[in-house]
Amino acid sequence: MYIKRKLEDAILRNLNSPEITAVVGPRQCGKTTMVNNLMQGLEDSAVLTFDNQNMLAMFEKNTDAFISSYVKGNKYLFIDEFQYAKNGGKILKYIFDTQKIKIIISGSSVADLTVRAIKYLVGRIFVFNLYPFDFEEFLLARDANLLKLYVEYKGKINLMTQPSKSVKISDIIHKRMLKYYEEFLLFGGYPRVVLEENYEQKKNCSTLFTTLIF
Repeated sequence: MYIKRKLEDAILRNLNSPEITAVVGPRQCGKTTMVNNLMQGLEDSAVLTFDNQNMLAMFEKNTDAFISSYVKGNKYLFIDEFQYAKNGGKILKYIFDTQKIKIIISGSSVADLTVRAIKYLVGRIFVFNLYPFDFEEFLLARDANLLKLYVEYKGKINLMTQPSKSVKISDIIHKRMLKYYEEFLLFGGYPRVVLEENYEQKKNCSTLFTTLIF
């Protein structure tokens, strides 16, 4: 099941600008899934990952062949795991300056992506930070109808206390919100953890993902 992320609308607006779009954030927070979903609606697009050593080698060692294979004839180019390209920023600058194509990159290591790409692309790149689900995205995944009520009453209720009489929300609804809020606080917002139904698997995934770093 795909859960729409709040960041999507901002990225979609940015696709109309010529600058490179970079999506950065911790592993397993949903970067690849989100961008792949966005790319499905775009014609003349190429979706690559530098987990693929052949693609990475072509990009780094034979840039002209890379351009012929993946840039020419396309309007959009998405490169996932871009931080693996050691001289990625310089090469991407060359492609940006010589080719007419919208480039989207993503990377799990903010530090590596900054050093290897962004510092060479000043004035040519917009950076978007994606994080695990916030509570509203969590509710969208777990109970979309409850999310509508939460958005309506947000700012008027404290999930950790009983709602005041002036707030027209039933105890049952409030308890459901509280149950999900406690689950969110306990397990966090990594998409795989949120969507996992088995308690033990959810706990194991949560423990694993909290050890991941940018």
